[in-house]
Amino acid sequence: MRQNGALESVGGHLRRAGVGLARVASQGSTGPVYVATFRLPESFGGVTHAMLQHTRMFARTTSGPVALLTFEHGLDVSERRRQLRSAGLLDSRTELRNLWAELREAPRAPWAKGHVLPDLPPVPAHHAATTERAGDGSTVTYEDTAGVVARDHLRADGTVVVRDVLENGRRVSFSYADREGSVREVRGLRRLRRLWLDHVVQAPATLVVESKGLLTAVGMTHPPGVRKIFVVHGSHLLAGAADAHGPLDPKRSSFVDHLDDFDRIVFLTHAQLRDVGSRYGHRKSFTVLPNARDTTRVRAERDRRRGVVVARLVAAKGVDAAMRATGTAARDAGHHLLLDILGDGPQRSSLEQVAHTLDHVDVRMLGHVTDVPRRFASASFSVLASSTEGHPLVLVESMAQGCVPIAYDVRYGPSEIIEDGISGFLVPSGDESALARAIACIVAMEPQRLESMRAAARRRADAFSERVVRRRWRDLVRN
Repeated sequence: MRQNGALESVGGHLRRAGVGLARVASQGSTGPVYVATFRLPESFGGVTHAMLQHTRMFARTTSGPVALLTFEHGLDVSERRRQLRSAGLLDSRTELRNLWAELREAPRAPWAKGHVLPDLPPVPAHHAATTERAGDGSTVTYEDTAGVVARDHLRADGTVVVRDVLENGRRVSFSYADREGSVREVRGLRRLRRLWLDHVVQAPATLVVESKGLLTAVGMTHPPGVRKIFVVHGSHLLAGAADAHGPLDPKRSSFVDHLDDFDRIVFLTHAQLRDVGSRYGHRKSFTVLPNARDTTRVRAERDRRRGVVVARLVAAKGVDAAMRATGTAARDAGHHLLLDILGDGPQRSSLEQVAHTLDHVDVRMLGHVTDVPRRFASASFSVLASSTEGHPLVLVESMAQGCVPIAYDVRYGPSEIIEDGISGFLVPSGDESALARAIACIVAMEPQRLESMRAAARRRADAFSERVVRRRWRDLVRN
């Protein structure tokens, strides 16, 4: 259904593209920039890092205000703002806003439009009620034997701000109550998000959407004077897809139904832009803007025996393959190697078991660290054995410190960062033997050639520096 819908939308694009692009071209002033993301978790990976970096770049290159809009229920805005700013991840000029925090704090939210009700709908019969803290309020979930029947989202004083009533898993009412006791039926969470966006985003402005969970809320609105940009994070194809028409990843491909709802669709790689264009029709709104990283050099004593893996410890990252390949390389090269694993996740215990089976490599599971650049600067090589990627910034981080990257040549990402044999190595995806041979090659490499490769890696990383990418984003927003 999704594929057919996207193909059928090509005709709609031809009718609307001129209007959307004309709107972009007619606006010389950027006005405010709003970056919208669904969640802002306390612990996060590459996608959230990239989104925060975009936000910082806008704050440093635009004259208007910048706001980061979040839709996560239960976010403690003050605490998360403090954490991000202390870590240097949120510019002081950027305002952090959250839908639920503003609903709970405001005496009235006139933008939450809907039919007026005499009172909140009653909570259905239930046998259990559990309460969880949510930001400066709380959420009460009511359940019967069949499952959840209602949720009350409460303010700090215990009054209901939203009551969500369900029947057999389907929503039957979604009501907002202000502090004065007035109640309105808002007709669902997606509509609530859309109404808040319409209230917050004031034209002329640019709205950059970084979360697929907001596609419907944003895609259904076309406010005059607001330029809408969607950033595609991650592959829309399942791992191992043979070509552009391979099976879609249901968790990451929903954007293909909204290709005509945005003034710009930003891809991280040329390969993904070509694949989407080949399958669904090319648009003038398509453009490529890679993610960026701080490429400042760090001084550290390098150990030629040391490798490093930076990844969330989940199956898709292939950390076990990187560990086994390093062990094989150590055995075949007759060297004892060291491998640092930076990151955490549900596979940690199973990976620790893999580490115990390796005889020729010492593996350290270091969890989350705050000095990743220094770790790369003190290592000789890095390994990325993911089964799928979008634009892996970990490669840029590694190369910026002269740490030679070795990566599976998955469909998107590594081949547009690494120059094979010059600034790193690309090996066939899933081929652990080839991965081991590349590691052994670096371990045995003549020092002069290895230093030449490190220098090439540093030069290549500069193409993805914040300075270079920031200028390209500035031009995209202004033009």
